[in-house]
Amino acid sequence: MFNKELGIIGLGKIGSTLLRVLVNSGTINREKLIVYDIDGEVLKKQTQENNVESAENNKILVQNSKYILIAVLPQVIDKVLEEISSQITEAQIIITIAAGISITHINKIINKKVGIVRIMTNTPALVRAAASAISPNEFIKQSDLDFVKKLFKALGLVVELEEKHLDAVTGLSGSGPAYL
Repeated sequence: MFNKELGIIGLGKIGSTLLRVLVNSGTINREKLIVYDIDGEVLKKQTQENNVESAENNKILVQNSKYILIAVLPQVIDKVLEEISSQITEAQIIITIAAGISITHINKIINKKVGIVRIMTNTPALVRAAASAISPNEFIKQSDLDFVKKLFKALGLVVELEEKHLDAVTGLSGSGPAYL
């Protein structure tokens, strides 16, 4: 059904780190990845360094990916979700690392019964020593959640929490290591 297993939208610090770690660790085959970033220079650099395919835009990435990791800043996630919502099917899984953006908020924009996993990870991901807290919605299958956990275990520790606890994790785990 989908050409690619994982599509990554946004290749900033966390998006590019996850891409690099997934490829270098062998967690996912580079042929099963597709990436997109609005900054053409960043996109070119990351696709060349990691030898992965790039999409021409977010919609093409979504059309080709089973799992869609949205690694953009919280202030632009609504724009991205609005852009891709018409392309998303109930067979896909949305993964987001945008701090403070709830699953309910994402679901309102997408407006489909799609699996969503909200994740808070932190800067030690750069050295594969991250602590990632994840929270799935009610539409995610266990096999899909296991795949998402596998991706983030490549960065370090993964803990599943109820979403109501993620904002507390964001404040302590997300910002603490960057501050130190």
